[in-house]
Amino acid sequence: MITIKGLDNAALIATIDLIPLNIFCKDLKGVYCICNKRQLEVAGVRRDSVIGKADFQCPWMKIAKKLRLDDAVVLGTRTRHLFEDISWVSDGKKYIYLSMKAPICKNSDSEVVGIIGVSIDTTEEEKANITKVLLNVLRMIQALMANYTILGLDDFSAQKMHVRILDVLNGIDMLS
Repeated sequence: MITIKGLDNAALIATIDLIPLNIFCKDLKGVYCICNKRQLEVAGVRRDSVIGKADFQCPWMKIAKKLRLDDAVVLGTRTRHLFEDISWVSDGKKYIYLSMKAPICKNSDSEVVGIIGVSIDTTEEEKANITKVLLNVLRMIQALMANYTILGLDDFSAQKMHVRILDVLNGIDMLS
């Protein structure tokens, strides 16, 4: 079980259940210690169908070998990595995920005890939602840049950055 000082496991799970991304933790053997509600909903299973089990025993068993190879990369390099995963789950629908996995370190000696991961659905219908969010974030950045000086940047660099953000915004507008 993974715990955070002052936060019991039930509170941690209740908190990550609110996040609309797949979030999970595995031990060094690839056994799930934590997974959130979103991951369970997509898989069409209850929490006890995943916790205490490895990828080969979960609904995404068809891609278990790839997931374990990805885990080996994270554990072998002791750094975070980005992966693309394609899976078919309970509804038979094809899902494409962009997954970030990182090692979980136990102490200051950097003893790795597991993996934490976050996955975002990037299937076609979800890309539109992601694009809208990105567009809103970039517009907020643009508004902030118009009203504030960025410390450490000369006027030319700040103007160049502002123009680049406008280029990105125009490109995203054309996609949506």
